[in-house]
Amino acid sequence: MSKSLFISQDASGNFIVEPAQSSTPIHTSPTLEAAIIWAKKNHANNPLHAARLPELHDKKIPNHWRKV
Repeated sequence: MSKSLFISQDASGNFIVEPAQSSTPIHTSPTLEAAIIWAKKNHANNPLHAARLPELHDKKIPNHWRKV
C-alpha cells in the first residue's frame, strides 16, 4: 500500500511535502503548483493531499485536506 503525502504551507510561506506518518518535510517549494508537480513526478504511486487552508493542516482531520 502506498503512503499518502501531504502538502501544506509553512510559516515562511513555502509549501512542504510530508509523508503521512512524519512531520519532517521531504521537499520544499515556493508554490503549491511546484510542490504538486514534484510530488507527482517523484512519488507517482502515492496518494497526494493538499491543505484546504494554510492554518488547517492536522493530518488526522480529513476535512482539512483535499485530494490532488
